[in-house]
Amino acid sequence: AQGATSVVISTMVTANFSMAMNPATLSASTFTVTGPSGAAVAGAVTYSGTTATFTPSAVLAYSSLYTATISTGAKNPGGVSLLANYTWSFTTITPPPVVISTVPVNGATNVPISQILSATFSEAMNSTSISATTFKVTGPGGTAVAGTVTYSGVVATFTPAANLTNNTLYTATITTGATSLAGTPLAANYVWTFTTITP
Repeated sequence: AQGATSVVISTMVTANFSMAMNPATLSASTFTVTGPSGAAVAGAVTYSGTTATFTPSAVLAYSSLYTATISTGAKNPGGVSLLANYTWSFTTITPPPVVISTVPVNGATNVPISQILSATFSEAMNSTSISATTFKVTGPGGTAVAGTVTYSGVVATFTPAANLTNNTLYTATITTGATSLAGTPLAANYVWTFTTITP
């Protein structure tokens, strides 16, 4: 829609008409998309029913303003053109946040059974999206470890409710439910493992 924000970079751009159009008049010359510098976005145009679709050849850029235009070259079957060019703009989503470090580190061994886990993000996160549902720790067989999750600055912390088990492999996961302040989720679940110390 006009003025839309947080548009995914893999989006297709569509325009719905009030009546059927002449498909031959809807092409890359009459349905265009331009980027922040005014450069044309490469893509293919298709038409079905009353909807024209522009499919970019590659994903769009993050945090960028794009402008789509249907020109008066678009006509209905009777040859009647749009009264004027129809233009609208939208802004793509910001880059996804990433986990830049963890405690313990991935693959760590001899980890104390009283270890408090943490994950540091590349940017500030939406604190309401950091919880026990998005920061999970599991033991053997996928058994969930009970604990509390807090968030401060750019660091999420998982504090187990009780000591972990000796000589055991644990898996920690930050899910894509964790989002930045701009509302952008992690690109994929972030998973790391560690093994606790022997008795």
